Amino acid sequence: MEHYPLSDSYLEGGDERWLPDAGEQEWFVITQDWRLHTRENELRAIEDYGIGVFYLWGATARKWEVMRTFARAYDRIASWAETTPRPFTCRVSRTGQLTGVPLRP
Repeated sequence: MEHYPLSDSYLEGGDERWLPDAGEQEWFVITQDWRLHTRENELRAIEDYGIGVFYLWGATARKWEVMRTFARAYDRIASWAETTPRPFTCRVSRTGQLTGVPLRP
């Protein structure tokens, strides 16, 4: 598992810099940046590299609550990742429910 810094805060650039790496490794992305697919460069990387993205609830919540949400959703996330063709984006709610998010409106 790799962890990338908050790319908007670093000189090396935005998410489009590390998304190709995730795609080439066939990783799934778990993020709290639910707008990832709304920025053209990031969306293009998600599509071009066939990336599956899970938007985890709780960007402003306490870390413990976020971890509990992830634990509740883990089995569903694993199942979605195995059965859903990439690229995709999926929202993970506070209760651990998953909802697909269209890549393009």
